Amino acid sequence: MSNLASLSESVQRAFRAPGRGIIGVVDDLLESFRDQDAQLVWDTAHSCVNLVTRESSQPLDVPIPRPVFRAVLARLAALCNEHSSDSVSPYGGVGMISAGGELEREFRVAFTNSAEEQRVHLMPVPTNGIVKRIADKVKETQLKTKEIVRLTFDAIIETLVTEGRIELRNFGVFEVKRRKARNPRTGKQADAAAKNVITFQPVKELKDKVRKEGKPVETKRKAERKSRTLGE
Repeated sequence: MSNLASLSESVQRAFRAPGRGIIGVVDDLLESFRDQDAQLVWDTAHSCVNLVTRESSQPLDVPIPRPVFRAVLARLAALCNEHSSDSVSPYGGVGMISAGGELEREFRVAFTNSAEEQRVHLMPVPTNGIVKRIADKVKETQLKTKEIVRLTFDAIIETLVTEGRIELRNFGVFEVKRRKARNPRTGKQADAAAKNVITFQPVKELKDKVRKEGKPVETKRKAERKSRTLGE
C-alpha cells in the first residue's frame, strides 16, 4: 500500500469514528499526520474533502459535511491558541500544536477558512535529538523535556543580557565582551563601532573529551572542495 493510500485510509477512519465528536476526530487526524506533511482541502465543486500531499491528491471516500470540516478547522485553531495565545483565528493563519500523550509531537498548522476556500496544512515538526536523548534518560515525555530545555536556554540568555557572564559547572563559561571591529584580511582594527560578542571558555574536561573523541564538522568550503575533487 502506498503512503498516500495508507494515510487516506487512516484519515477516513478518523472521520468515520462514531460518537467521537470533533475533539476525537482531530486527535485521530493528528495521529494520522504524525509522520506525513499533507493538506485537507474542501472541494466545493464536488462537496468532498481532498487529501493532498507533495506527490499527489485524491478525494476521501467518506461523506464529510462542510460544517464538520469547518468545525475541524476551528478545533485546530483552538489548539494553536492553547499553544500560543491569540496566535491564529479560526479563519486563517499559521500556528503550532503540541500533541501530548503517546503521540508527543508538535505540528506547524497553516489553514484557510473563508467562504471561497477551506483547507488545512498539517506539518509535523521533526523531533530534536537532544530533547529525545534527555527524555529517554529521565523517563519523561519529549514535550515536557523540550519545555524544560527551552526554559534553561532562556535563563542562560537572560543572565548573559543582564549580568554579562554565566558559568555552567562541568561545561564552561559564557561571557559578553566588547570587541572592536577588525578587517578580516589584515587583522587590523577597522573604522567601525565596537560591538558586543559572546565568548565561551570550556572546562578542561570538555576540551579533553572533544580533543580525543569529538567529530569535526566540515565547513561548507571544504565540503564544496571535496565535492569538486570527487567529480573530477
